[in-house]
Amino acid sequence: MTDILIDLRMADLLDRYEVRGTFYIPPASVERELMSERDIIEIASRHEVGGHTVHHLDLTEIPLPAAISEVYDCKQRLESLTSQDVRVFSYPKGRHNDQVIRIVKDAGFLGARTVCWFHIELPRDPYLMPPTINASLHYRMIDIAHLVRRWNPTGLIRYIFVSRLNSNWKTVAIQWFEYVCRHGRVWHLSGHSWEVDQLDLWEDLEQVLRYVARRGGN
Repeated sequence: MTDILIDLRMADLLDRYEVRGTFYIPPASVERELMSERDIIEIASRHEVGGHTVHHLDLTEIPLPAAISEVYDCKQRLESLTSQDVRVFSYPKGRHNDQVIRIVKDAGFLGARTVCWFHIELPRDPYLMPPTINASLHYRMIDIAHLVRRWNPTGLIRYIFVSRLNSNWKTVAIQWFEYVCRHGRVWHLSGHSWEVDQLDLWEDLEQVLRYVARRGGN
């Protein structure tokens, strides 16, 4: 299945459970087959579209003028195509530093997402928005190392006592969603359409979305 059809399949799945997502789109990336302009417009009519640079480049590893161009041009292209404000950004590979954050902020984005998993609190800095769980394969020791490396002691405690060190992403996603429903805060699921397809996680993802839809309606 091409990446184009995968992204549209993701949009259809979210629509089925009335969950609105944000699709971070690099409009000229050469890593995978690009969505057509028509497909991007269609997704933008149903879900939010966010910036992800023009070519999906690590902004911490390219010269400053190139980084500025990647961020500004991405926003301009997507807004021109969709006729909508593109308000949020996702750092390619999650890589960022103070200079990159300043570029994203100066470009007019209102916030940016990182890849620091296992968070449910609202971020103090909107340009460092962390997700709760990623729809992908997880391994206990890698998750623990991630929590330690990112210095997330609260997340580690919850991973131990809420998830009981479970490494199944679907189970952990539902556990943390239930915790948020009971105690408040924000649950943020992230993932790549191509990775969900590559790892054949569609059924797991649908079960999570079905649970969220049913629980949200109670």
